[in-house]
Amino acid sequence: MGLLLLQHTTNPRYFYKPSLARVLPPAAPKKGTPPNRNLCLCAVSPTSAPPDISKSRLCSWSLAYLCSFENMWRRGIEEASCTVLNDGEKMSNGVVSNRVEFDPDVRVKLLRGNVLRLVTEEDCVRIYHCIDNSREYHMLEEPQFVEIPAEMAPAVEFLIHSYPSFVSVDELPLDSETDKIQLVFDLWEKRLLMTERPLDAVDSE
Repeated sequence: MGLLLLQHTTNPRYFYKPSLARVLPPAAPKKGTPPNRNLCLCAVSPTSAPPDISKSRLCSWSLAYLCSFENMWRRGIEEASCTVLNDGEKMSNGVVSNRVEFDPDVRVKLLRGNVLRLVTEEDCVRIYHCIDNSREYHMLEEPQFVEIPAEMAPAVEFLIHSYPSFVSVDELPLDSETDKIQLVFDLWEKRLLMTERPLDAVDSE
């Protein structure tokens, strides 16, 4: 056996190429392991690798792939902490906690560049999005959209054109500060926006 790698993953089969490695059964999670991630020992055997791949190249490839996976995982955790998924209100035993509020200085951006599309209908403006799409193949669903007043459309276009940069709520091209905050909160609550930093919880009175 040539190279042993210790990887954190929920699905180890995506880590290796079958021609280059075999995966041992996942070990029991160790103390301090992040949630939903099992330790998996990946054993790479030089005898199973193609003859044109040296041990050094195999080692470099494996470590680069592992680092890429780890960076992707960390980025996902950081993003989640700035969305409604981990930064929104929570209820436990009938008590609401982690209530947050937006102010004009909060900086936001779209979750993804293609997460929404602004469409002007005959009598309204709709934001079509794909955030709640089913993961089942060929699953037919009704289009998902949010209706907004026509005067708020320029602010949504501003967010679209500003991506991937963060902009402050105060920069939105709307006359009323209340409208700016309400639009941002509505999009954030629909998981279409993320903040630059996690929001501070407001103490319940």
